[in-house]
Amino acid sequence: MPRTVQLSVELWQCILRYAISVPDFLDPNAFDGVMSDALLADELANRSNEAAYWLIERHRRSLEQVCKSWYAYLGPFQHRFVRMLDIWHGKIPPASLKHAVRVSFSRYGCECLEHCHPELDQQKRLKSSDSRMLFMLSSKDAIYNDVYSQTLNAAGPFDTLEIVDTKEETFGIDYIIKRHQNFQQVKIILGLDGRDRALSPFLLTVLPNLRHFYGRHLWLARFEVAQYVSVIHQSPFDFRKCLARNMVTLLLTMFYLPGQDFSSYTLEFPSLRHLRVRCLFGGDSEIFTQVVIPLLKSSDYNVRSLYFGSVTGENSMPPGIWELCPRLERLGTETRQICPPPLYHPIHTFVCPNYVKFTEKMGVFLWPNIQKVVIEYFWGNYNLKRLVSKGGRRIAASKGIRIEDLGGLSWEEHILLKSESLKASRSIQTE
Repeated sequence: MPRTVQLSVELWQCILRYAISVPDFLDPNAFDGVMSDALLADELANRSNEAAYWLIERHRRSLEQVCKSWYAYLGPFQHRFVRMLDIWHGKIPPASLKHAVRVSFSRYGCECLEHCHPELDQQKRLKSSDSRMLFMLSSKDAIYNDVYSQTLNAAGPFDTLEIVDTKEETFGIDYIIKRHQNFQQVKIILGLDGRDRALSPFLLTVLPNLRHFYGRHLWLARFEVAQYVSVIHQSPFDFRKCLARNMVTLLLTMFYLPGQDFSSYTLEFPSLRHLRVRCLFGGDSEIFTQVVIPLLKSSDYNVRSLYFGSVTGENSMPPGIWELCPRLERLGTETRQICPPPLYHPIHTFVCPNYVKFTEKMGVFLWPNIQKVVIEYFWGNYNLKRLVSKGGRRIAASKGIRIEDLGGLSWEEHILLKSESLKASRSIQTE
């Protein structure tokens, strides 16, 4: 008679945790160094794939039915991902936020007659405790702002919440975050790309553990605003100091106004490793001098990835960029001129936001330690000849430099994958 091997409870729990794990989707570290808007918006990537989570959630519910001990152990893993829309629809209670690791504030385009139809906005409008924000929002936005704010109040503090995904919604999620003290553990905010959704000293005080910020602007308060915030929160507020001790990835789109001056403010980002700043409507040199350089220095010159660009792309990178970034490994820029790095510099990847022909003119293929050129497109959307010239491919091949798209595929790998998928689809059709 064969012997039956009994596993310990701890080992079974380890197996169960592995069975219900969702790769990257619930892991803030999966966003380390993600600098591309296209990659952030890719809903099929593990870090953004909600369908993968719901599939694992069905598996979790099935495993709960095996025995009472599994049911008791797997129960607390419910609601690791919560959609605020489901609370708004009454499908789950607000208390489910207590277990959430990731929360989505998206409305998912819902127009249901019972809850979300525009014609019912005025009938459902709730009284707001603060009307200052409502005049800036549409009627529908104001409803969501009120309901979500009250829901967060009712749920209380969140000990496990680490990822907040706004999916570029227009209602005042930034206002909600600043208003409530339930986001102390949040490490990443996604989708802050709307009006007034900016990185500010006050936002950083509310989110002390923030590691990754994908936002619109760097907003530094005027003295009058700082005084108002100090009175509201009954504590002094240093409006000239922007401190983020845990920030690793920072993406900003800057609007420069004539006469604007950031030089009197203190920017402290000691953990910063990945920085992307894009300028709109000019002011490239002022923003680089007053914002980018202080950020690079505050990291103790430890930035590994740097992307700096503008709409015009006419200005050049400063000659001292390599001294400011002695450990830089990945560089992306929309500027047309940049001096080559010294022989000892470790940079090995260049991110090309435009066609590679601009990269060729800048002499990137001749840099001493360059190993890879990444195009900020997917091969499937463009023709190879349009993106890369024959001369560029020839030089890259002779130097052993790999040219790939955002998906990490070379042109040859893309063609092979495409042909294999076509063969698979044809075989399915013949069957």
